[in-house]
Amino acid sequence: MQESYKKIVLILSILTALITFLVYLPALQNGFVNWDDQVYVYKNVHIRSMDISFFKWAFTSVVSANWHPLTVISYGIDYLIWGLNPLGYHLTNIVFHAANAFLVFLIIFRLAIIKLEVGSRKKGLTDQTKRAKAVTVAVITSLLFGLHPLHVESVAWVSERKDVLSSFFFFLSIIAYIKYTSDSYRKNLFYVVSLLLFALSLMSKPMTISLPIVLLILDIYPLERSAALNEPWGKIKEFIIEKIPFFLLSGLSAVITLWAQKKGEALVGLAKSPFIERLSIAVHGYVFYIYKLLLPLNLAPVYPRLPYLKVFGTASIAYSVILIGITIFCIVLIKRERIFISVWLYYIITLFPVIGIVQVSDHIAADRYTYLPSIGPFILIGAATAYTIGKKKYIVPGAVFILIVLGTFTDITLKQISVWKNPISLWSREIELFPVLPAYRLRAEAYFDSGKYREALVDYTTVIKNDNKNLPNAYLRRGLAFQNLGYFKMALKDFDTSIKLKPENFSAYIDRGNLNRKLGNLNNAIKDYRKAISLNPEIAAAYYNLALVYLDIGKTGIAIKNMEKAASMGLKEATDYMKNLNNY
Repeated sequence: MQESYKKIVLILSILTALITFLVYLPALQNGFVNWDDQVYVYKNVHIRSMDISFFKWAFTSVVSANWHPLTVISYGIDYLIWGLNPLGYHLTNIVFHAANAFLVFLIIFRLAIIKLEVGSRKKGLTDQTKRAKAVTVAVITSLLFGLHPLHVESVAWVSERKDVLSSFFFFLSIIAYIKYTSDSYRKNLFYVVSLLLFALSLMSKPMTISLPIVLLILDIYPLERSAALNEPWGKIKEFIIEKIPFFLLSGLSAVITLWAQKKGEALVGLAKSPFIERLSIAVHGYVFYIYKLLLPLNLAPVYPRLPYLKVFGTASIAYSVILIGITIFCIVLIKRERIFISVWLYYIITLFPVIGIVQVSDHIAADRYTYLPSIGPFILIGAATAYTIGKKKYIVPGAVFILIVLGTFTDITLKQISVWKNPISLWSREIELFPVLPAYRLRAEAYFDSGKYREALVDYTTVIKNDNKNLPNAYLRRGLAFQNLGYFKMALKDFDTSIKLKPENFSAYIDRGNLNRKLGNLNNAIKDYRKAISLNPEIAAAYYNLALVYLDIGKTGIAIKNMEKAASMGLKEATDYMKNLNNY
């Protein structure tokens, strides 16, 4: 009977992973987006060679203000297999997410069994009832984790590989730790394995820095390694000492992360965002994510700071009251049922690294931040479902309700996956919900890259009318769009404006020089290229284009000198020209 039940548990856990995998299959049709994907993958030349220099780069470089060598190594492996085909990168994300759903099932089932072992002695539960409850909690929790729309960002966005990868090692570390607490024969082995897996998790994404505190929470409930919260301090102290190696890894990861974010100029200073404002954002975040977990509507790639969220405003006070109320509720029930305080602490602790106390951007929330913290509320939903359908008269309505919830979440998830199909769909959704200027700028770039120059013109014009910070680049890009549409006079006008606003931008001179050459204004083109070279003598394209102009006007000697210079800097077109010239 025991063996057959283990097979049932294994089959159900695999089925959960399979359902998760199948729901996310539409993501295989998605492409890359112009939000970090270019940094990690399609413009990242480092991942294109799996050699010693690549691994050295992976372990010593800061990528997008983060140090996560295992994540960038995973991209290198993908490139080795798939090249720049986005399907392969999405497949890897989906596989890891499905594997995580599988691991969540195993963890929750094991923790539920451990808790019910104690409960069965108090309540007279049979083994069959105990296992049925544990399976129900595990199935519901893992399916909610696998299918919830808030997790689409972590899975369907190639650049969020770090979420699914770090969580994979995080869950494995917890499984090893549970084995450590229950297997006296191989106790030390499982402890070391748990610690090593934690290190791998941190090298994938430092958000899992909270694991040592999570393990302490598990010690108290549901592992109940101390019989009660009023256990003598000596026992609690023993658990803390036991976690010192884990805390040391967390501390090291925190130092490296702050260094990486400072180097990447991602940290927001206190002068720009005072501590009291950060505290207000944190309180908002804790309540906001609960709301989105329960009602995952209007999900956005970026949630900008909104006017209503003032430090001492009505909304901030309301969020504070809700947060304090939930905390008091969990404390009041601490003696009767510790699941509430345990789950609440898990949610608070795992979300803390990204809640806004340390700020690295202007947004106040992100769907991807819920990937690990969401498990806490999901456990409560799973436990409530198990309790409800445990009563015969509530089996059918309880089962129907949870199926409706899962079905609804799956439908929203499928729609959300399509939002991440390409950069145009992504930023169109952002503009639909929050018409912020960065979204218009990024959509304009996406339109431009797709050859939709008229649409790009509209968005660039919106940026020009409203964004004083990015005006030079906006004029330059709109000028290129005008040029591609054949509106050369308007293109020249935008190039002139861009240069006037930012005279040190050598790229603008090259672009204007190209257009001047196209229009036959060769003297102006020469001036533009020479100006670009004076601003940046290391730009090969300027020498190459200057050589072409001199060839146009018959000054072959000067043209060859500039062509040689471009070739010496590695420009392929110039190298090919010189080879053909020498062969001739």
